[in-house]
Amino acid sequence: MTTFRSGFTLWQLVQTSRELTEDVRVREHVDAVLHIMGGLGGTYGKGRPLVNALEDVAQEAILQGDFAFAQRFQRFAAYAGGELFLDILENYCDDEARQRSERHMRRMAALGADRAVAALDVLCRDKPAQAPPAPVTSFAA
Repeated sequence: MTTFRSGFTLWQLVQTSRELTEDVRVREHVDAVLHIMGGLGGTYGKGRPLVNALEDVAQEAILQGDFAFAQRFQRFAAYAGGELFLDILENYCDDEARQRSERHMRRMAALGADRAVAALDVLCRDKPAQAPPAPVTSFAA
């Protein structure tokens, strides 16, 4: 069973993306998506009709030669069809969201490294015979 998704964030991404194309036919397809979603405060129209409409935008953009725009709407369709998580979609489309995610990942990596160092310190203190050898500080022959 497919889990369809939609919501304010997708509506906002579609609305913002509309301004990225000058082609009238592509804009008409984007407007059809926005109509299905119902606008700000609407039901955001999830389901197969929404996914199909998003795919139609991508197809029309391909026909007009705008492959980056098509890829954007293919990702929107993948999210609406339950194949892509919102975090990943936002990382593709929103620079601010991508920077927030990168900062979070850096903090998590630093936290993991700090815990690993603390665990090694305890191991070296409690069992000095099993401690790894001291690092070589000189490469003199």
